[in-house]
Amino acid sequence: MFIPFTNPTLIIKQLQPSVDFAVRDQQEIILRYRKENGGNALPKIGQNRHSLFLHARHCPIPSATVHVSSATVHVTSATVHVSSATVHVSFADVPPPLKKKPHFILHLNSFSLSLPHILTREEAITAGIDVHEIQHSMKRRTPWHDYSRKGTYMLTLVVRERMPLLGTLSGCMEGDIPPYVVLSALGNAIAQEEQKKINRYYPQIEVWKLCIMPDHLHMIVRVNEDIGEGKHLGKVVAGFKSGCNTVYWRLFNMNEPPREGLFEEGYCDKILLHEGQLDNWKHYLDDNPRRLMMKRQNPELFTILTGMEIADEQCQMVGNRFLLNIPDKMAVIVHRRYTDDENARLRDKWLACGERGGVLVSAAISPREKEVLREAMNRGYNIILLRENGFPKLYKPSGEAFNACAAGLLLQISPYEFHYERRVITRAQCLHLNAMAEKIAGEI
Repeated sequence: MFIPFTNPTLIIKQLQPSVDFAVRDQQEIILRYRKENGGNALPKIGQNRHSLFLHARHCPIPSATVHVSSATVHVTSATVHVSSATVHVSFADVPPPLKKKPHFILHLNSFSLSLPHILTREEAITAGIDVHEIQHSMKRRTPWHDYSRKGTYMLTLVVRERMPLLGTLSGCMEGDIPPYVVLSALGNAIAQEEQKKINRYYPQIEVWKLCIMPDHLHMIVRVNEDIGEGKHLGKVVAGFKSGCNTVYWRLFNMNEPPREGLFEEGYCDKILLHEGQLDNWKHYLDDNPRRLMMKRQNPELFTILTGMEIADEQCQMVGNRFLLNIPDKMAVIVHRRYTDDENARLRDKWLACGERGGVLVSAAISPREKEVLREAMNRGYNIILLRENGFPKLYKPSGEAFNACAAGLLLQISPYEFHYERRVITRAQCLHLNAMAEKIAGEI
């Protein structure tokens, strides 16, 4: 069950077909639009034959307030349908393009309301309206999210040039003492002093969990209330980094400027949006020393290789590239036209290939394809996974995929460059990746 929150925040941005938008604080609300005649073209200003569909899922909301903190909708008028007991829709702060503060209350199962025309950013600037935007010093951030409001985040800060100044890895993969990090004087000062100052300066912010690795750290932080006028998460992190710099300079006798800071510029963040995500974060932080030791023991399996020609494509890949040399390979592709009997027969055929030491090749797009790949991974079979996104600079697999990669059972391949955007895979990409799977398996 989701934890109920009384003041979640809905972010509406420029709409795209079949794209989900979520309310933070785990109270998930989905926003979609569709054209009434069945088309998928983006709506244009002046058109009104589009509907916005807003519904709660996972659990009913007896009473919830939805504050729209930013909006860009290319629709002159639209209809919002809400399926929940009672939902109050209001603007806590009127975005600059709006002239007045609208408020709506919807009851019972399905009601509709008309939204006023909301100008785009470009239209607002053309009309001479001041557009205020919060700037963030982040390597990765979600552009539609307001980091001055409450929420739960996992933050990652990396030591400059990846110098292992915060501690050393100890323990072993086998034995009574599992891998762990022995903190240096600097790492210990961050854990015992600097991270506690966040709550001292910002009482509305709690550090729920801290994981310090030799060359980076992770923090799970909870912002219980809006941070305040002109402040946002980026400024909180900047203050924390400033305190860490002071300790760093003192311990390393860096008394005279110019002095470089301890951490690289910016930071990465993840926003808590889904049920179970917090537990996954905590497990990830607890498992970090073991994962680091596995990477050090098998560096070749976690190195991103670029410019590799695979199936007539220039690709990036991570994992055991020698899986490509195994002659017994099968492409796992499930078409909608397949009957249940056909799916069951193919599933047995694919898993039999894995059982005899062959390789299953798939983009794992459909639910049934994902099911087969998940079972194959659980059984310890060889897998080549095709991805619709490339790999970031410091990529490493997560969860069971990490263990499979360390064991040499997984190779991930992508013919696309990496991006941080949240995209829905297109039909053209599905066909492209499935064709690659068939080529790699030697089926075409």
